[in-house]
Amino acid sequence: SFLRVVEWNVERGARLEGIVGVLNHHPILRYADLLLLNELDCGMDRSGNLNVALELSRALEAHAVYGVEYLELTKGAGHEPNLPGDNTSALHGNAVLTRHSFSSPEVVRLTRCENNFESAERRLGGRIGVLVDLEINGAHLNVATTHLDVVHSPRCRAKQMRAMLESVLSFLRNGRR
Repeated sequence: SFLRVVEWNVERGARLEGIVGVLNHHPILRYADLLLLNELDCGMDRSGNLNVALELSRALEAHAVYGVEYLELTKGAGHEPNLPGDNTSALHGNAVLTRHSFSSPEVVRLTRCENNFESAERRLGGRIGVLVDLEINGAHLNVATTHLDVVHSPRCRAKQMRAMLESVLSFLRNGRR
């Protein structure tokens, strides 16, 4: 009769064991139908060079759709460049996880506002959204998640949200439920 949705910025997934523990044992979160997750690494030294979306998918026995925002050209920011070891895949992005059936996954590139070479964390790419058609007990629901640029202006985020909403409308018009 209702849908439990969790939206969580997992901050790269560097504390994966704790994230899995919360999502598997919290009295409410463990029953989540849908997880909308931001800032997941894949092959970054700072998060153990793990594919965080895949590891969460396995640990939660859920399906995952992962969209890549950035190819990271550095090991990160703050203390991260000083960590021993190297990146492998060096990817960073967003994911949708669910134990229900889904179809028509789509990654949406958002309006660029940032200069990827202005900070210590240099990278190629830009913000994205992830869209899927979720099926629960025969009913369909279009689901979208995104991670807007937090550094720049509200005007920039408005442009990104506009692009995301236009993509959702296109997703609906093109035969998705």
